[in-house]
Amino acid sequence: MGSRRAHKRTKRESRRQTRPAQRQASPEQPSRGGSQADPLIGYVACNGLYCLCDGDGCVVAGSREKMQEILGRSGPGAQKWYKIQAAHFAQIMSAIQYFGAAYCFDEEAYGRFMPPAQRMGMPLEDQDFSDPGPLGMHFVRVQWLRLGRPGLGAQQP
Repeated sequence: MGSRRAHKRTKRESRRQTRPAQRQASPEQPSRGGSQADPLIGYVACNGLYCLCDGDGCVVAGSREKMQEILGRSGPGAQKWYKIQAAHFAQIMSAIQYFGAAYCFDEEAYGRFMPPAQRMGMPLEDQDFSDPGPLGMHFVRVQWLRLGRPGLGAQQP
């Protein structure tokens, strides 16, 4: 029994030592999780099926701190009501492609989203984020409308 406890203690200490290294962010890979094929784009604030939106687009912030700031501007109680979650490229693209969902990216998140989206055929361009707008926040709205998809009101040949 004593050796089993010692083994568990050693594993636990090993995990504690590697976690801070995993959490350190780099510009290309801001957080643990994800891969080159499915990079972390940013963070969304959700409560079940409800997500924080700017108009009809789900807001994606480049960092947890930025999302906390956006939630703080959203009104009293928003920080308690929403849970901040990581948003990976594959999740965002599947919602855009299959459901026609719209996303509103801040500058950091858009910078991460644009290169892989362009490789998938989305005609995205660099954006000017120098004007923060009247509310001090600037988002780029992205939505990919596919016309003529069978089953969505399009006529089949």
